[in-house]
Amino acid sequence: MAIHFPKIPATYRNIPKTGTTSFRFWARDNIQDCIILDSPDMPYNMQHLSLDQIKELWPDYGTTFTFVRNPYARMVSIFHHIGQDAEARIKQRMQGGGTKEKHGVKQIELDAVPIEIDIKILSVYKKGFENWVHSSEEEAFNGSLLSLLNQKETQMRWLNNVVPDIVIKIESVNDNFNILQDLLGCNVPFPHVNTSQHADYRDYYTPATKKIVGDLFKEDFETFNYDFWKTI
Repeated sequence: MAIHFPKIPATYRNIPKTGTTSFRFWARDNIQDCIILDSPDMPYNMQHLSLDQIKELWPDYGTTFTFVRNPYARMVSIFHHIGQDAEARIKQRMQGGGTKEKHGVKQIELDAVPIEIDIKILSVYKKGFENWVHSSEEEAFNGSLLSLLNQKETQMRWLNNVVPDIVIKIESVNDNFNILQDLLGCNVPFPHVNTSQHADYRDYYTPATKKIVGDLFKEDFETFNYDFWKTI
């Protein structure tokens, strides 16, 4: 996953559910010569590239950067993002009509996901977050829509265990986005789009699920200095 800025040069390395959609459209709308690699299989999702692939594709890849997120908050966001999108697609099919658009994002893409997958996703979503976390070791959704946002994939795994030159925590993006504005030569503020609706992430956890997520994402907590209570 990458967006390349050849004139800087710089390259954004994407981690799902860390402000990716917001930054993708910020770059598209404000940096004319940026190169966004879209996945041919999933509309509005960037193609995954390892650092070695980035180096091969863009030898002058320049400064690398990414956004990260507290794993506890990210798990809640993933759960609701996937579930609410499936729910919306099913509702839209029942009502008829096409897709809805917001901020240039097709939020309900009926052709991208078979209805059978949406029904399966919604059945899991309705069972709640705690059940989803407890089933984190199962392979129930391997190969489906959920494989893109696999709950077991750490942020370091998405980065192929190579920390970029610049790492910005999404929780403090409004205070620190100026680092990227200076790098890319654009002072337009960071937008917030494609957000899921849910309560504070801390409200979703029990001691058991807190331990499961803490163990699953141990390397993220250690690398990016997150804990349960602090978001920054």
